[in-house]
Amino acid sequence: MKKAGFYHLGFGVEAGSDESLKKIKKSLTMSEIKDKVTMVKKHGIGTTGFFIIGFPFETEADIIRTGKTPDILGLDLASFGNFTPLPGTEIYHQLVESGEIPDNYLPAFASGKATYAPEGLTIEKLEKLHKKIIFNYYLSPQRIAFIIKRLHFSDFKYVIRRLYQIIFRPDIAE
Repeated sequence: MKKAGFYHLGFGVEAGSDESLKKIKKSLTMSEIKDKVTMVKKHGIGTTGFFIIGFPFETEADIIRTGKTPDILGLDLASFGNFTPLPGTEIYHQLVESGEIPDNYLPAFASGKATYAPEGLTIEKLEKLHKKIIFNYYLSPQRIAFIIKRLHFSDFKYVIRRLYQIIFRPDIAE
């Protein structure tokens, strides 16, 4: 794959523990995912992990652990999205039946905008946790250096604009 020009691979990890992976019916363990990330990186291919926070069974501690998981797995980059119950899915029907969401619930797909929070958390708290995870992850010196090495000069304008929007204009960043 590397010889054919393949240079980056995304992993849909989703959660930060074996227990959570079982609950979302993933067939891999954290150890197996880490082994696969290591194998891919050994061949000089970059890695990104995709994670979801705010599953119905998650606590604040679970969410914080998910935020630390990319470094534990050795991923180069990570993306953190909010859990969104989608109509027609098993978990959507379970949440409607339990009364956690109304049967006319409308999901939102705006980046960083939560429309559902697990019991014990508010949407506002979940959004704060989401921002904190992103800031902690991307503002580490190693991550900044990694990103700068891979950016083209023309990309800096976009990065600076997005950071400004997230920090100073959260209404636009949504």
